[in-house]
Amino acid sequence: MNFGKIAKETLKIVNQGYYEIDHKAHSLKLSRDEIDEVIVVKPELVRELSEEAREYEGEGVIEVVGKDSFEAARSLKDDTIVLNFANALNPGGGFLKGANAQEEALCRHSTLFFSIGNKKASEMYHYNFENLNGFDSEYMLVSPRVEVFRDAQGVLVEDSFITSVISYAAPNLNGRAGHISKRYLMPIMKIKIRDLLNVCIHFNYRNVVLGAWGCGAFGHDAKEVAKMFYSILVEEEYRNHFDQVVFAIPTFSSSRKNYEAFEEVFHQTQL
Repeated sequence: MNFGKIAKETLKIVNQGYYEIDHKAHSLKLSRDEIDEVIVVKPELVRELSEEAREYEGEGVIEVVGKDSFEAARSLKDDTIVLNFANALNPGGGFLKGANAQEEALCRHSTLFFSIGNKKASEMYHYNFENLNGFDSEYMLVSPRVEVFRDAQGVLVEDSFITSVISYAAPNLNGRAGHISKRYLMPIMKIKIRDLLNVCIHFNYRNVVLGAWGCGAFGHDAKEVAKMFYSILVEEEYRNHFDQVVFAIPTFSSSRKNYEAFEEVFHQTQL
């Protein structure tokens, strides 16, 4: 599959506002202004949210599913937000070059790139460039309206749907975080997970699609990351501020071990 070609086609679709299936045109549901919308979540707000009261009491259902992130989001209700495993320095990671990690797939299958790649969103990437460190910053991007018009295989679909996306970078163990000892890194990862969930709660999202964050190209151990999520969602009871928490992890060969690690850690919570 030529991911670079699909990426260029996605850019064309969003710029022209429609796509064709069997010579029939399907207009995008979102306007260009809606597609471009982004909320830049600054580190100052993230720190404030750690002290914010959380009133919503949800069902707290946790699932681990063998699907990609948007596929999982399609089956959920409104008020759903999907975690994009963001590149801290480049919007879409290697999307334009045909790379194929989770962020690149999300950008190929939807309008996401136009939200995280615009001038307003560049504040996050500029800050991260100017303040390079192994942990990266607490900056996040919330894309309130993202239209998904491809399925998990990248095929155009007639019934596009709209969801929200939160873009946040995990420390890259195969990059700037590679020199940091696990003793220092693990507590930072837990803080980042807590911050991520606090932002989702703050913006009133009741359903969140997570995944094996940082466990692909960024080199984190899936079992360790799953245990961190378990500690925060179950032991600290963050799950109770959501109706559904879904870990969407594809089960193709390169991701199978990640899926199995999360399934093992969260098995009892799904019974």
